[in-house]
Amino acid sequence: MSALDIVPSFLQLFIADAGKSTANAAFDALRAIKLSLRQYKTARVAAGSTPARTCAANRSDCASILSASARYSVGWYAARGASMVSSSAVLGMLIYETTGLYRRLSETHRTLVETSARDGLTGVFNRAYFDERFAREFSLASASNQPLCVLLIDVDHFKQYNDTFGHLAGDECLKQVARALSSTLRRQSDFIARYGGEEFVVVLPACQSPAGLRVGHSLRAAVANLAIPSASPSGGPVTVSIGLTCTLPTYPESAQALLGLTDAALYRAKARGRNRVVDAAEVSEPTTALRATAGRERLSH
Repeated sequence: MSALDIVPSFLQLFIADAGKSTANAAFDALRAIKLSLRQYKTARVAAGSTPARTCAANRSDCASILSASARYSVGWYAARGASMVSSSAVLGMLIYETTGLYRRLSETHRTLVETSARDGLTGVFNRAYFDERFAREFSLASASNQPLCVLLIDVDHFKQYNDTFGHLAGDECLKQVARALSSTLRRQSDFIARYGGEEFVVVLPACQSPAGLRVGHSLRAAVANLAIPSASPSGGPVTVSIGLTCTLPTYPESAQALLGLTDAALYRAKARGRNRVVDAAEVSEPTTALRATAGRERLSH
């Protein structure tokens, strides 16, 4: 008798037990293996094999039997496979739902953050966002010795515009001006914020003075091209005055000092007739120092 003579009986038993419960099929299979092994051992001894050869043969044939036969019944394997498939499906659904929930939560959080950082009227960034980000940009530029340009923008004669056309018209004017200024900025790192009232501020990281001056002229032209009727007796359109400061070649001592210099340049633009861009480098030292001090005092309130 050889192992090949025993294997078919196991397969028949497994197939016959496919409809039984898993536990009964397993016990029956174990009993059949034990009985067959005893019969096989007896047959080998009766054939005159030595104990050592019989033991080695038994181990070899036992390995062949176990590898050639299933551990449990066909029904057990079918149930186990179905259980694994269903568990995998449930796990996949849970992962998909959790991922979708996290994505929606992240999008909602980002929307809330952006909404809280936006000005309610014009839609550009608000003053609180500017204060936080500008300080960070100034520190980063100072640490890396990179240029940083700041532009203060003021709508000319806006109080007169409000008195003539009313506050609702003034609000609509500010909205249009904000959209025109925002659409002029091209780089993702540049940003605009409402500084207060009819004033806006534009920050241009890694931008030197000549490039910042070109951006300032583009901003001024974008507002003039809106052709919003002004309250001026001359009947011209609404315009803006812009003051510009760049950190290089002389770095201000602080972010507030940089804003003070920009405010001085804006003051000079208005003094020269408005609707123009003035670089702080053009402002004389005494006037710059005076206006920078005034700007720092205004920022402290």
